[in-house]
Amino acid sequence: MFDIMKVAKNIKAARIAQNMTQMNLADAMEVSYQAVSNWERGNSMPDIAKLEQLCQILKISLDKLLGTEEEAKTIAKIINGNGISLSDITIDVIKNLAPLLSPQKVKELLNLNHQSKQENNSQTEKDSENKSENKKEWKIDYYTIMGLAPFLTQEDLDALVTQVEGEISPEALIALAPFLNRDCMDALAMRLTGNISLELLIGLMPFLSKDGQHKLWKKFGLGC
Repeated sequence: MFDIMKVAKNIKAARIAQNMTQMNLADAMEVSYQAVSNWERGNSMPDIAKLEQLCQILKISLDKLLGTEEEAKTIAKIINGNGISLSDITIDVIKNLAPLLSPQKVKELLNLNHQSKQENNSQTEKDSENKSENKKEWKIDYYTIMGLAPFLTQEDLDALVTQVEGEISPEALIALAPFLNRDCMDALAMRLTGNISLELLIGLMPFLSKDGQHKLWKKFGLGC
């Protein structure tokens, strides 16, 4: 599994092995000293476009830098522009690599599509068949979405959430709340079940519409 802190340690170890200071590496990479410092502390990751250059300077392979062969192969394909077959990639790989990728690239790998109902209805049967053939249906749960949330736009995240069915835990809903729009939050709040604390309900209120707030209070017997 892709581990940002492990990558941070690998960058630092490889830099020291080359007898380079953080400033030396920053100059060679044409980035700021603060950028290198953040890489080595695990606060951020190098831009994917600079990974190949980083490996060359530090004389380390991509798989050793990332600490995982599967993710390294995927990153290499992205860097080299060879394209990625959706049949050869898993949702866990996408989630693990998300810190390295742009929101647009994460969206492309997830093969997200959130066309309007009017656009969908206007498609021909042939277009729909082609779309079905080209689209991979991911088995996504709320835990996975929580990991992807910081790396997707709100619109793309809302589209991803619609693929998940069933109940949602209070903890998952609270974690996702800052990333979703109110319509999506209203719908998810109605999937809460079991004993929900008053404190948690109050904490959810700012993320819901007025109607959503009323329905949630009523659902748990706290409203008229």
